[in-house]
Amino acid sequence: MAVVQYRNEIRQQDISRRMFAPKKVTEIDAWFKAARSVIPEIPNPKDTDWSIFNHSASPDYIRFDMFNSIGERCYIIIARRHPAIG
Repeated sequence: MAVVQYRNEIRQQDISRRMFAPKKVTEIDAWFKAARSVIPEIPNPKDTDWSIFNHSASPDYIRFDMFNSIGERCYIIIARRHPAIG
């Protein structure tokens, strides 16, 4: 089971939830959609002025950096294998 963390410093939001891995584990977009289904506060880049300007992936985690038109930033970090969970 994976853990997703959403952090928005401007709005002072720091939310963590457990999530199941998506069926398409090799696709970055599938992980983002799965994270949005668990934490609805994550902005949707298709419906809002937020956009993903950077993402990085390793075997242990995926990180998305997002920003909007007025310069606010937020971060989404997905730990694929959480050490406390296994």
